[in-house]
Amino acid sequence: MPKTLLIRADAGPDIGMGHVMRCLALALEWKRRGGALALLSASPPDAVVNKWRSIGADVFPLEIIRGTEEDLLVTAELIGQLAPDWLVVDGYHFDSTYQRTLANLGQLLWIDDEAHAAPYTADLVLNQNLHAHESMYAERRGETSLLLGLRYVLIRPEFLGRRWSPNTPSDCPKVVIIMGGSDPSNVSLAVAQAISALPVRIDIHIVVGPASPHLSSLQHQSQRATQPWTLHHAPHDLPGLLCSADCVVTAAGSTSWELACLGVPTCLLTVATNQLPIAAELGKQQAAVLLGSATDVSSSQFNQILSDLLQDEALRKQLSNNGRNLVDGRGSMRVCDQLCSFDRP
Repeated sequence: MPKTLLIRADAGPDIGMGHVMRCLALALEWKRRGGALALLSASPPDAVVNKWRSIGADVFPLEIIRGTEEDLLVTAELIGQLAPDWLVVDGYHFDSTYQRTLANLGQLLWIDDEAHAAPYTADLVLNQNLHAHESMYAERRGETSLLLGLRYVLIRPEFLGRRWSPNTPSDCPKVVIIMGGSDPSNVSLAVAQAISALPVRIDIHIVVGPASPHLSSLQHQSQRATQPWTLHHAPHDLPGLLCSADCVVTAAGSTSWELACLGVPTCLLTVATNQLPIAAELGKQQAAVLLGSATDVSSSQFNQILSDLLQDEALRKQLSNNGRNLVDGRGSMRVCDQLCSFDRP
């Protein structure tokens, strides 16, 4: 019987798709090695259910409020029925009690960006961010092992072997806007309107995520735009679209690591406080240009930074090379290696 990886992660218009999508990267590597998959998710969007079932995963939609005591009880009951070889939990709404309970039910990989769930009792704790440090997890049991840093970034296989090629922008440079799987505040619209105000012609492309509630609004606004917008709703070949851009404007979340892996010159906005350390570190490593907070940056400041980047071929090449040097795309393989070789005390 193939070993089973059971993942507990959520997605939706309010929390985006990042947790489920990076777990998907791990799941695909597990499947490549012959393992079986199951996903437990609270009221998941249809796009999530369809995607996971398409790769052969058993999907169990949970009709509960995520992170609650009921969530924990239902999840623990299903774990008892399914008896997986590994549990994976990813989400800011899961606390130390949730972690401790599941750690007592089986081998547990806890994905954690913010060190928000101490004390740590999981077998493995993964923080795939550049700012991850052992001191963040000082309050942990001696048997808990840490997987920290960009060596463990979970990148989906379709991003591997793809690479952005530098070129001198045409008279109408191509800019792709991608604000995650849901973009609840519709930052994409504000960015597209700011770019449209530039005095030069820009070929604007907006990626609309599968959980976005703003598709119809963006379609309506695109018809009134002073510059043409092309909308891509959950595009089939997202890496190809990103690699075709002269630069990409995105939020400093999971997509920033995928862009670094591709080597695409990137302008970063922060749309949540947990993105601040990611943006700061990528800026420090000169792997992205920082635009600031989505709520604070002015249109004139935004447009000046974007214009300068599009006109500076050397800077775009530097951003590309630095990003690729940071993220080699083999993180899912390294995490699976750890799962497969782990021997619980």
